Amino acid sequence: MKISFVIRLMLLIAISGPLARGQEMVVRFAPEVSVSPSQTAPSTKYRSSDAVIQQILDQYEPRKISPLFDSLRPANLPDQLKNIQVWQLDSQGTAEAVIQKLSANPKVIYAEPNHRYRIFEDINDPLSSEQWYLHNINARGAWKIETGQTAVIVGVIDTGVDYLHEDLQGQLWINSPEDLNQNGMLDSLDINGIVRANRNAHAAPGAQRRIDFGAL
Repeated sequence: MKISFVIRLMLLIAISGPLARGQEMVVRFAPEVSVSPSQTAPSTKYRSSDAVIQQILDQYEPRKISPLFDSLRPANLPDQLKNIQVWQLDSQGTAEAVIQKLSANPKVIYAEPNHRYRIFEDINDPLSSEQWYLHNINARGAWKIETGQTAVIVGVIDTGVDYLHEDLQGQLWINSPEDLNQNGMLDSLDINGIVRANRNAHAAPGAQRRIDFGAL
């Protein structure tokens, strides 16, 4: 999954509602553009390396501009997440006007309202309270971003799995060539038909080769 899609997913994961703060917007600039607090000009709070963006700053005077990922150093961010800012304007109408003008600038990758969203995914497992690890790994926080895709195969390195567990039915990936009896699971009937070369190395071509669970 591309990181640029992930950040959009974080912002668009759930149902759209009114603006969280009607005057807020999120904008991502091209790498060559800078917008930062002014150190020399008292007439404006922020300065930009781009003349057109500077005109917008002078006209609409954002109340506050801050990096979206202010807790991370820019050097630690991938390129797709750099140069993204949150702008606070005086009103929703002002924010919409600024978004329209910024969107027309080829040096602005995107500018959009900072929407409020509500999460509509929740646990429907009646035994979830007994699954202490979900809290430890912050599963709910992860589900706010992604709830899984059937096209993604996850490999678990462990001593085994209860493949008959009700939560896993229809969720396990089966290597079809190993599912010899075509029942959708790797069971004893399949194991008994798997070739065991080190035990039957001298068997005649086409001879049945067997393996039992005890030898696994």
